[in-house]
Amino acid sequence: SMKGQKLADAVAAAQAFTALLRLPGDQAAVVAYDSVARTVQPLTFERPPVHEALAGLVTGSGTRIVLKLKSKRPAHHH
Repeated sequence: SMKGQKLADAVAAAQAFTALLRLPGDQAAVVAYDSVARTVQPLTFERPPVHEALAGLVTGSGTRIVLKLKSKRPAHHH
């Protein structure tokens, strides 16, 4: 379960990661789940709604955070 400092660290990491996204070319969404998945913020091209959704997360039993990303950029194969 994620609570206290663990949740705060996860949210801070997710917000730092989304700050690196190339919006509006990329999209991001926030999904939280414990026993079931719940979309907290659907895919968006805007950063503020994602950050607000992350900041508003609360813990339940077994809460986890998944940051879903979608890019319009073609994948580069190495």
